[in-house]
Amino acid sequence: MHRHNAGNPGLRLLAPILLALATMSTVAAQQEDGEFAFAQHLMRDGMYDLASQQLQQYIGNYPNAARTPDAFLLLAEAHAARGAYAKAADTYQGFMIKYPQDVRVRELWLKQAEMRARAGQFAEAARAYTELADSYPESEYADDALVGAASAFLEMNQPDRAERAVNRLITRYPRSPLLSAARALLGRAKLDSGDPQGAQQAVQAVLAERQFSNPVGDAVLVGVEAAIALNKPGEARALSDRLVAQAPGDDRTWLARRKLAEYLLQTGRRTRDAETLNQAADLYKEIARRATTPAAMESALFDLALVRELQGAPALAISNWQDFLQQYPQSRRKARAMLGLARAHLSGGDSRAGVFALEELLAAYPDSSESTEALGLLGEYYLTRNDPSSAVVYFERQVARTAEGQARRSRLLNVARIRETRLAEPELARTLYSELAVGDDSIAAEGMFGLARCERTLGNLDAAESAYFRVTQQFPAHALARAAADSLNLIKNYLRIDLQGAIVATMALEGDQVLVRGNADSLLREKPLRLARIRIEYLKDYPGGVELLKAYLSQPGVSSPDIAEHLLARCYFRLSTRAGLERNVAEQERNRAQGLEALSRLATQYPQSTLADDAYIETAEATLAAVDSATRASRTREAYREFLERYPQSDRRDYALVRIAESTIALARTGTGSPDEALRQFDEALQIAPQGETLDRALFGSSLILMNQGRQDEARLRLERLIAERPLSPLVPESRFQLAGIMYDQRQYRASARELEKMIRLRQSSRDINEIRTRLVLAYEAVGEFESAARVSQEITKAPNGDAAAWGARHLIAAYMNMRRFAEAETALGEELALRPNAPDADSLTMVRGKILMERNQSGKAMGVLTGFERNYPRSRFVPEAWRMLADVQFAQGSSEEALANYRKTIQARPSDKQARMGEVAALYRLGRTSEAQRRERALRDLGPVTEDDEVRLAIEQGHALARSNDYVGAINAFARVVERNPRSEWADDALLAQGRVAISSGRLEPAVQAFERLVQQYPDSPLRQEALFELANAYFQAEFYDQAADAYNRMLEQDTTSHFAAQAMWNLILSYEQIQRLDSAVRTMRVFLTKFPDSPHVVRVWVKIGDDLNRLGEFPAAVVAYRQALDNVAGTPEEPDARFGLGEAHFNAGQYREAVIEWLKLAYHSQSGSRWAVTALFRAAKANEKLGQMEDAKMLYRKIITMEGESDLGRAAALQLMSISGQNLDSGSESGPSPTDTR
Repeated sequence: MHRHNAGNPGLRLLAPILLALATMSTVAAQQEDGEFAFAQHLMRDGMYDLASQQLQQYIGNYPNAARTPDAFLLLAEAHAARGAYAKAADTYQGFMIKYPQDVRVRELWLKQAEMRARAGQFAEAARAYTELADSYPESEYADDALVGAASAFLEMNQPDRAERAVNRLITRYPRSPLLSAARALLGRAKLDSGDPQGAQQAVQAVLAERQFSNPVGDAVLVGVEAAIALNKPGEARALSDRLVAQAPGDDRTWLARRKLAEYLLQTGRRTRDAETLNQAADLYKEIARRATTPAAMESALFDLALVRELQGAPALAISNWQDFLQQYPQSRRKARAMLGLARAHLSGGDSRAGVFALEELLAAYPDSSESTEALGLLGEYYLTRNDPSSAVVYFERQVARTAEGQARRSRLLNVARIRETRLAEPELARTLYSELAVGDDSIAAEGMFGLARCERTLGNLDAAESAYFRVTQQFPAHALARAAADSLNLIKNYLRIDLQGAIVATMALEGDQVLVRGNADSLLREKPLRLARIRIEYLKDYPGGVELLKAYLSQPGVSSPDIAEHLLARCYFRLSTRAGLERNVAEQERNRAQGLEALSRLATQYPQSTLADDAYIETAEATLAAVDSATRASRTREAYREFLERYPQSDRRDYALVRIAESTIALARTGTGSPDEALRQFDEALQIAPQGETLDRALFGSSLILMNQGRQDEARLRLERLIAERPLSPLVPESRFQLAGIMYDQRQYRASARELEKMIRLRQSSRDINEIRTRLVLAYEAVGEFESAARVSQEITKAPNGDAAAWGARHLIAAYMNMRRFAEAETALGEELALRPNAPDADSLTMVRGKILMERNQSGKAMGVLTGFERNYPRSRFVPEAWRMLADVQFAQGSSEEALANYRKTIQARPSDKQARMGEVAALYRLGRTSEAQRRERALRDLGPVTEDDEVRLAIEQGHALARSNDYVGAINAFARVVERNPRSEWADDALLAQGRVAISSGRLEPAVQAFERLVQQYPDSPLRQEALFELANAYFQAEFYDQAADAYNRMLEQDTTSHFAAQAMWNLILSYEQIQRLDSAVRTMRVFLTKFPDSPHVVRVWVKIGDDLNRLGEFPAAVVAYRQALDNVAGTPEEPDARFGLGEAHFNAGQYREAVIEWLKLAYHSQSGSRWAVTALFRAAKANEKLGQMEDAKMLYRKIITMEGESDLGRAAALQLMSISGQNLDSGSESGPSPTDTR
């Protein structure tokens, strides 16, 4: 043997090498084990930050070790334990990419999704959950994934997608232990979709479970909220009581209690029902005592005090407010609580404590809205103490602190009233009223009326008359219009005194007596008559006029007794009117009777007087005013026929004829009068007095008869003449209304609208404003001015008359739909259905709402509307159509089984409904039931020709069926044939999109590109164009054709940056630009990205990449600015070290070495000891110190790196640099060491 070995010297040399290698292997294994064990110890000790660093280092050092997969999972756990859920998710995802065959992949996929959800990345979580359920439908984690997906969708406010996920679980996994949780989520989705009845049905099975569990808690909370939404507080209370009994320590228990209490508080505030308020108080007391969170207790005690105020229990309210302020002295509601305490003191009669509390609030919170309310309460307090001077000071301070708007105007009106009525300061009040008398609201009317009152008080009768007149003209329907008209009468006939004119007239009378000496007795007898006229016309002294006229008539041989009697009657009638204004009925009737006696004497004693006919008319009108309305028309006709016989030459025959005609029209309604006769009388009046006093009445009355006879043109001419020749007639507003109606009937819609607009603007009509608006809406609709129709319809919806408001709502909806403003139409429909759910056309409105929701792809809300249609309107003729629409929504959501069932219900009710039969065939193809689909397709064709679009849709479904059976070539060809044969079909773009997607999924880039490009080029108006561009760009991007990808992304983003995939498109465009070194374009695009998509998960990376690309472009000052902006926006994120390091690089490259040192040292000291960031930053800081000539600082840093890194690349590089600057025989100019890019 020895000889043999000796004869092989190579073996002697190899043995020690093998031994050394074995020893080195053992050492390496021990080192690996030691590092892994160290990480495990850190995890057990709860040092998760250090553990994560150690595990990352382990994975880097031993990428192929047997324990590296376990290190990945421990690292993910470490990230999760320290709340870095996004990092945990990234680590799980990294594991799945590196170890796709590991048996734990499915479980980790679920964990990854859970971490995404915890990180608030709900879109990514939902995608991960959905992909897990799709990829492994038979996995034990599929139901967990669907529950997780539903929860994520709810967090994203996408209840329709949540509902689909839950329904999928319930359908496919009927034995899942998560069914209860799923049904609770389904209830929440229904509730969020606005379908509380559906929510109740969804959680019914869960509520039947006796044992409390998390799903039961969720279901009960949903049930409480649904019952509240349906105004069923009893049901809500019963469910809430169950939570209290079963889970008193659960947060949901007190959330449910609070929601019920809030509902009762709002209901009690509206109805003032004592029992409802008592129930609310009991609930708030319970919550304040037993709730699981301090915030819930605080809120409950606050609301309890509010309830006490509503109950009219000030002592209890005071106690509750004081408890609140004592227990929660730092509460954000403290000011409101102080205000409540003051209110309670005041209502309880302790005004001193109330005022003190209000003053304390003003001192503590001088700029708060509560202080503004406090000023109002102090003003009201001083008013009750009959101290308006103090009150008005507080009210004016309140006004000064109130923003422009109705609240400020209302408060200013209060100040004006106090100034006018309580302080007798009409001049100051006048200024305030003037400010308010602007606009067209009720406050403007009161401001104008108050202004008129003040002017009258100040003796400015012209200004007062003008203001009163404006009230009657601008606000004819306001309650003050009648009072303003009375005040105008008062000013004109009683207050407007012309003293100067009276003096002049009296002097003229005295002068006549001096001049005419020969007839002194005659002048003396006539003097009382002339003096009476002066008193009546100039001084409005009607009692004085009566005395003088009586004196005149008592004399024998006077020359003008008829004139005196006429003036006497006028005086008595004016005194009667004045008594009526003063509400003195007895005096009013007495004076009226005496006036009639005077007129009677004139008519009987002086029949030849020129005033006899006037006296007759005035007597007749006064007498007829007191006649019963049933006989007034016939008595009027008789009286004026007698007038014409008695006074055939009177200049007031036109008046008599018009009165006869008007009474004849009234009698025609009872069959005792003839419209033709009335028309002749009107025409005669117009003929004998073409500009007479009754011109407006004759024109108006005759136009109504002509309209009823269908003689529209003649009626229109008369109405237009009335408006032109008598513009101030009170008949003008109604004439405009009738004229507008004629114009509308003659299809002159714009002219009709102009007349109606004038009516609304001038506000002179006594008609209901909404009747005018209704006509105006119809005119706008007729000419297609839907914006104007919507504006006016919106006003009609505010009408107190429910029928008018409902009419306005329907035409508002129609206007929105005609303008294709479907979102607003759907909102208006929802509001109208909530307001009038039992309207006769509610089923029709619901159908319209469903169609709009479907058109707007709001499938979740559409599902909620359509699902409850049959239940809400079981006898509606639209039920089969609702089934079909529901099926269409279900089909679009991928719920083909449910869609098929509803299509078949529709077909059973309407066998000839081709749309339903078409949907049935499509659903069967989608379900893979091809042979059955083909049979039903033949049945569809048996009904008659199939439209081209339906043919195309069938072909597309057949193509999808081929793709599902993995016959990708067949599918691509099928879609291509659709487009070739039916290029103008509305489904052609769908076919091209499907063709491209199938080509991509089967790895065929060229046909995919061709399909997407063809869709974009040939169908530029397609709603799928943007999606096609996105798919095209992605295809190029994945194939690494970055130039083409950038072009496609740009084409897409030029048209739309609002679609759900726009953010990803712009992110990929940025990456494409970087790949083709178009860094300036990348920077510009990133700046746009930050503006357009501030909530994107890519934002933090974009902030840093802007700086990186500017650094690469050599634009170092701009890079410094960019990195600083990045640091402001990525603090606390994984991108912060990148930004900090990049900022140091930008300063270094710009020659700003001191700033570079500062930034790198910040990074090093803030990073964990030993991390790559810390060491690299120290190395770069040392190099910057060399540039600054700070060699000792540089040496210190290199030594620190050597201590930390030892023989690593960085450690050796630091040792070389230390030797270089210490005078060793090395190249002192060397920049050796890791590059920033490498180290990063």
